[in-house]
Amino acid sequence: VDYLSHVSGIEKHHLESDDCLAFEEIQQMLLNNIQEDDIIMGHSLWSDFSALKLWHVNIVDTAFLYRVKGFPQMALALKDISEKIFSGSEQGKEKLLHFQK
Repeated sequence: VDYLSHVSGIEKHHLESDDCLAFEEIQQMLLNNIQEDDIIMGHSLWSDFSALKLWHVNIVDTAFLYRVKGFPQMALALKDISEKIFSGSEQGKEKLLHFQK
């Protein structure tokens, strides 16, 4: 099993711990805490919600708000987005396309 530890931070011992929650417990915790009119913000939430087999209508996903020019299907890493936005460089800003209504 590849835990993608370099991305997720999860290692085998985390899932074998007595403190580890079952998949269904995590789903239920989220369902109990997320209200219909809540707005959920995050990065690549589509991936998290897909893995959890959950759906929510009010999601703001930064992976979809910022794209690479010329590659609309490619999502930038959150680290790259924040570096470009907060660095203040015009060149960095030009590389990002910001979603606008």
